[in-house]
Amino acid sequence: MKVEKNSQGSIVLDLNPSSKFTSSPFHHFTTSPLLQFTSSPSLIVIIAYKPLALPQPPPPPPPPPPTTILIQRLTSTITSTITTIIISKLRRLTELNNRLREDLERERIPVSQAAKSIIQYTSQTKDFMVPSIWGTVDKKDDPYAPQQSGGCCLVM
Repeated sequence: MKVEKNSQGSIVLDLNPSSKFTSSPFHHFTTSPLLQFTSSPSLIVIIAYKPLALPQPPPPPPPPPPTTILIQRLTSTITSTITTIIISKLRRLTELNNRLREDLERERIPVSQAAKSIIQYTSQTKDFMVPSIWGTVDKKDDPYAPQQSGGCCLVM
């Protein structure tokens, strides 16, 4: 067996140095990206390739520290709380706006007309709770007088 290094940098193993490449055709096969073998019954050629520098993907970012995770959770909680507060404020403003719109659409009358209406109502409507102004009231006209029947229920 003879081991040589050829001009391309390959290592040649010759199992039978007397027969140089004449006995049979070579068998060439690849076992890995870095090594190639060429073989015959008496000769084995190993070609070692220099590995190429493959671009490596960047390493994954380190996990955030626990304080960052806590801050993110607090931020999401605060954001949801602020959103809820904003929604409730908007709802209250909408309700207030609707009430003010109803007040604006209500019929308006001058103060003098309202005062005349109140004076007319108080001078014409008898108030049975103030007999000093209207005098005595018949018992049949008085809604606050005791009932004549003696009660509201009948027992059979």
